[in-house]
Amino acid sequence: PEDATAMAVRVLGGRWYKCPNGHSYYVDQCGRPTQVLKCATCGVDIGGTDHNLLATNKDLDENIEGNTDYGVRTKAKDSSEPNYCLRKPEEEKSPFEAAREQPPIIHRTMRFFIHATLVLSSLATNDRNWDRSVAVLINQDYAGEAAKNDPLSFWLEHLATDWSVLKTLLRRSDDDVGLLLHE
Repeated sequence: PEDATAMAVRVLGGRWYKCPNGHSYYVDQCGRPTQVLKCATCGVDIGGTDHNLLATNKDLDENIEGNTDYGVRTKAKDSSEPNYCLRKPEEEKSPFEAAREQPPIIHRTMRFFIHATLVLSSLATNDRNWDRSVAVLINQDYAGEAAKNDPLSFWLEHLATDWSVLKTLLRRSDDDVGLLLHE
């Protein structure tokens, strides 16, 4: 899954800090705090007064820690899970799922083409190690044993799920979805 804090920093920009318990918060405008509030997650004091950060709070971006200039923007380290984070096909049927700021139709179309490519690659090669070659692409913690033990079936099931979800999202028949993806 995507690192929600890194995504928020990219979208909102501005300056981000952490409370003493590590919960992130955002300061707009000049990026320096002008009031003391309570952390929405744990209730400790956050912010500061007169553009001075409370001593117990820290910058989210360690590279700008202690920088008291105005207008400094946080750059977040993205801690998203590595590899292709794909759950079991039966858990991936939501038509409104999106990732990396992509709308659901774009997200599902890209996934359809990725999964179709993987299925076709298994059919187009005579490589006996294909299963092991593609297994390393998947985050095993997410996908479970099915992806490791029978990758081709795993990809085929995802391909069928992607097709079904695309039909729902587009409100079109099999023929119409096929024509739309072909053009």
